[in-house]
Amino acid sequence: MKRHIAQALSQVVILMLLLVSISATHADTDVYFTGNLVADPCELHVDSEDQIVDFRNIPSKTFIKYHLSERERFTIRLINCDLSLGSSVKVTFMGTEDVDQPGLFAVTGTAGGIAIAIEDADGTPVLPNTTMRPTALTTGDTNLNFQAFISAPVHSRVGEGDFECVTIPPRSDKPNVLTLALQTRLKIFWRPASIKVDSKSDSFPGIQNVTLAKQGNSYTLNNPTPYHLTFVEGRSSVKGKGLEGFEPIMVAPKAQTALNVSAADLGATPVLVFVNDYGSLRLLPFQCTGSACKAQPVITPEN
Repeated sequence: MKRHIAQALSQVVILMLLLVSISATHADTDVYFTGNLVADPCELHVDSEDQIVDFRNIPSKTFIKYHLSERERFTIRLINCDLSLGSSVKVTFMGTEDVDQPGLFAVTGTAGGIAIAIEDADGTPVLPNTTMRPTALTTGDTNLNFQAFISAPVHSRVGEGDFECVTIPPRSDKPNVLTLALQTRLKIFWRPASIKVDSKSDSFPGIQNVTLAKQGNSYTLNNPTPYHLTFVEGRSSVKGKGLEGFEPIMVAPKAQTALNVSAADLGATPVLVFVNDYGSLRLLPFQCTGSACKAQPVITPEN
């Protein structure tokens, strides 16, 4: 479930396609940006060419109490700006305005009751198809900071199914215009009452039964629980750093999935970072004997 933002327009940054995926029980949301600034006055920093904004897991009860998800920040970095070629940049997010929530981005599909909201760094709403106030460029580098969240003011109206919000921005003849188009998708899972997670629980029942099996130079994860488990990071130790190249995965109930990093990188004391029902990160360390690894007690990260 990946979409990429493409940029290509003389003296204009075009960011195309933003992907959001959410589950009523829990939700994974990735926002991917890729592209090239092909004209002055600035260049796009390499960190902004392929960045991920992850909403992690969002329990449905979030919308009952707060009616919106947590704000997730993302930054577009412009470098080597030459003010002799332009002194400011304007941002326009293209999309269809939601009828029930004016000022937010509408979605289409079988799901309903939600909309996408975007704000600038000051918390000022970014309205669909409305050019924001100019952001002054600085000689050298300029950061364009934003934050996005999911809005569902009436929880009872949140319906199951998929939705999309797809627009293609028009080609602008004005210089220094940053135009973004959103593509959004919601995926909702139904969880039976019999496997409801207690509100006081910081993890998932039975997660201690998750195992890893080494096969060659890779690990296969076995999920014997009745829950979808989302792992967003892999480490070689509890206090180790996240391994580069680890792609977030969602393992279905009673299913097995091969991890996309090598067993050598994870080492003999692998640790997987998962997202609990409240969107918080938790560490799941493993103790290995030979090629078999058993889960140990869940750990709350220090930071």
